[in-house]
Parts: sequence; C-alpha cells; structure tokens
Amino acid sequence: MPSAIVAQSTIGARPETKRGQLAAVLAICGAAATHLLSLIIFVGILGTLVLNVIPADIVTSIQTFVLPAVMGGVIVQMVASNPQPRILAIAIVVGLVVQLVLTPLIPIFALIGIAVSVVATVVLALVLPGRKKAEPVVEDPELEDMS
Repeated sequence: MPSAIVAQSTIGARPETKRGQLAAVLAICGAAATHLLSLIIFVGILGTLVLNVIPADIVTSIQTFVLPAVMGGVIVQMVASNPQPRILAIAIVVGLVVQLVLTPLIPIFALIGIAVSVVATVVLALVLPGRKKAEPVVEDPELEDMS
C-alpha cells in the first residue's frame, strides 16, 4: 500500500480516478516484483550458501522446530488480531495432526507441512459448519390481542 500511495501522490492522481487506480496497480506490481527478486537473491541464493556452511545435524534440528514456531506465531497473531475460537481450534488441531501424525508417517510432510497446514485450515474453516447466529425473537402484537 505505501507504494500505491507514493505513486499516486508522485503523479498527482486521486485514488478514486482511473489514473490513480492504474498508478496504484502498477506500483503494487512493481513492489511485488522487487520483493520476489530480493527473495530469490537473498533467500534462494545466499540462503543456500549459508545452509551449505552450517553442519547437517544443526540444519536437521532447526527444521524440526520451524513448523511449530511458525504455527505458534500465526496462531498468536490470529488470536490477538481477530479472536475466533472456531478457526483457532481448527488451526490447532490441523497443526497437531500434521506435526505429530502425518510428519512421522510421511517424511515429505517435514518439507511441506506448513503449506499443508495452512491450506487444510483454510479449507476446513470454509467447509465445516459454523455455529448459526440465533435469530432475535420478534413478538407479534396481534397474537397478544387475541388472548
């Protein structure tokens, strides 16, 4: 968003105009491309070099704790920003199942466990029925007159 605001103010376009909308879209695309390029360089290339320097047993022990650390951070952020007990319960159960059941049974889940957990949580939150909100009881004044 900051890139969109800066782009609009630089060309003097208002956000509700077509020119302003185009400037915002192009600025966001440029920012996304810049972030992807920096991720490829710093994480993809330099990260691989750093991992090659670190001993294999340390890398393995680090990978063991990455999923719980990321899931813990996501859950704390979700609870703090928008507490929804139903989605929290789904996220905790999915995280535990992936970490404690699927990862020991299927070793590939050590690599894709985070993605599987996120996708499964989103799908289950959309598919599983939620608690319906109770409709307010509206009394009909005509019924009271009949008694």
